[in-house]
Amino acid sequence: MPRPILRFVGLVGIFALPLLLVVVIGYVPASITPNADFFTVSIDGTPQINMSVWTLRVEGQVDHPLTFTYANFTAQPNATVVAKLQCVDGPSGTASWTGIPLNSILAMAGVKPGAMDVVFYGGDGYTSSLAWPTENKSDVLLAFAMNGEPLPSVQGFPVRVVAPNELGYKWVKWVYRIDVVGYDYKGYWESRGWSDNASIAAPTDWRLHATLLSASFLIGGLAAISGVKLSPTMTAFKNLPAFVSRKFHIAVSLSFLVSAVVSFAYWVIASFLARGAVFYTLHGIMGLFSIGLLVVGALKVVPNLRRSPVKSSWHGKVSLYGFIFYALTMLLGLALTAGGFGLF
Repeated sequence: MPRPILRFVGLVGIFALPLLLVVVIGYVPASITPNADFFTVSIDGTPQINMSVWTLRVEGQVDHPLTFTYANFTAQPNATVVAKLQCVDGPSGTASWTGIPLNSILAMAGVKPGAMDVVFYGGDGYTSSLAWPTENKSDVLLAFAMNGEPLPSVQGFPVRVVAPNELGYKWVKWVYRIDVVGYDYKGYWESRGWSDNASIAAPTDWRLHATLLSASFLIGGLAAISGVKLSPTMTAFKNLPAFVSRKFHIAVSLSFLVSAVVSFAYWVIASFLARGAVFYTLHGIMGLFSIGLLVVGALKVVPNLRRSPVKSSWHGKVSLYGFIFYALTMLLGLALTAGGFGLF
C-alpha cells in the first residue's frame, strides 16, 4: 500500500480512537466492578454512622409505621440483582446488590390511598424520591450488601437505594428514613432544577451524546488535516493522497459543522431536560466556545465556496482553533465518564 494511503489510514485510526473508547465503555456488556474500584460520589463526604443507635424508619401515609434495626432488617427475605449505577455525567459501575425489595417493605407498612412519592433520607443530608405506585420499579432494593459483602461505608452502609434503570441521583445512600407522602416531593438535586423523572432513556443517556461527539470529532479531524494540507502557509500533511483535495475538504468540513452543531444541540436539550440548566460546567462552556469558533470560521468561507480556493489564513486559523477546542471538549467529557468525576 502506498505511503500516502498508509498515512491517511493511520490518521483516520487516531481520530477514531475516542469513538472506539465510547463503544467499549458504553456498549460492551459491563462486568462486575470490584468494590474497591467502584466510583464514589456524595454531597458532603461519608457520614459517620453509629450502628448502636441506627434505625430505619418507614412512616408517613402508611397504615403501619415500621422501625428496623440492622439485625432485623437484614433478616427479612431478600433478593439479589445485578445492576449498573449510572451517573448523570457518565461514570458508571456494575455490582451485584443484595437487599430487601422496596415493594415488600411498603406492603408491610400498607400504603394509604393518595400517596404520590416515596422519599428517602440519607445520613449525609441528601434526599430523593421515587414516584408511587412502584409497580414499574419492582426491582428497586434497599440494599445492604454489594458483591457478596456488606456495603462499604463510601457506598452507603448500612442501607442504600438500588434503583435499576434510574440515574444515580435516585440511589440514596446511608438511608435512615423512608417517608410516604401525598405530594410531589423535590429532593436535593430535583429542587435545584434536575428532572424528577430520572429514568434512563435516550435524552438522558450519555452514550448517545458521546457517540455523536466522537463521530463528529472523526469527521472534524479529516477536515482539519485536509485544511492544513491545502493551506498555502503550512507544510504539514502535504504527502496525503491526491483525493484529499479541495472538494474533499469542503465536504468533510460541512459535514463536521453540521454534526458538531447537532451534537451540541442534543446536549443542550438533554441537559436542560435533565437539570433545568445548561452551561454550568467547563465541559459545556468549552463546547459553546468551540461551536462559536466553528460557526465563525464557516461564515468566512461559505460565501466563497464556488469561487477560487480561499486563501484567507484567518479562516484556517479560526477553524483549526475551533477543532482544537472541540477536541478538548470531547476529551474532557471522556475523562469525566471514564474517571468517575460526575456530579451524581
